[in-house]
Amino acid sequence: MSEPFEGYMVVVDTDKYAGNFEREMGAFITGEIGECLVGEESQEVALRELDPDVKKWFGINTAQVPDEHGCLRPVVIWPTPGWFNDGTGNGWRDGANEKEVRQKKIESAMRNYMPYIKRIEEGLDKEDNSEATIEDLSQRLKTYQEHIEMAKTGEIGRYASFQSVGIFFIVYPPKWIVEIIKERAEKFVKERDINIEGFRIVNFTSITKPL
Repeated sequence: MSEPFEGYMVVVDTDKYAGNFEREMGAFITGEIGECLVGEESQEVALRELDPDVKKWFGINTAQVPDEHGCLRPVVIWPTPGWFNDGTGNGWRDGANEKEVRQKKIESAMRNYMPYIKRIEEGLDKEDNSEATIEDLSQRLKTYQEHIEMAKTGEIGRYASFQSVGIFFIVYPPKWIVEIIKERAEKFVKERDINIEGFRIVNFTSITKPL
């Protein structure tokens, strides 16, 4: 069992789902990557660009914290204030027009589930999985149709929207490091369809439970 981590996160709030880029952004900012080795290309860029003193600071003070699978990582996706997720992968600002949210949610549900419904109706799922019974396929079809119906008539979900990247540090980062983090985060998103909403520092404590 891993020891609990107590330290700090510099959080970069954005307007896009952070799970698509958090490890690359973290590597680009700090030159540090996790056990999964995702972000090696961004790491190489950072190690070329960062001053020696900055690389040394990040190398000493960036923390590796286990994720839910036990993989050590220096970054995590984090909930973004002022935003919510509708339950079908769409992020919205608080106060968004409910008709627009509903329409987008329906479109997402149709896009997510109609291909599976079509496969079942055309018998393709049965061909790919000969062990599936008619009852199995009927239950899957019903479940997919219910998801679409819930998008049309159910409550609009308001869940945490994980559009922020948290970078772990064992010490409270000094102002000069925070400024470098800001500069590199802005540089990272410059040629990507991502906008930065802000930066913050969060006290962080991980809690690990034995299985």
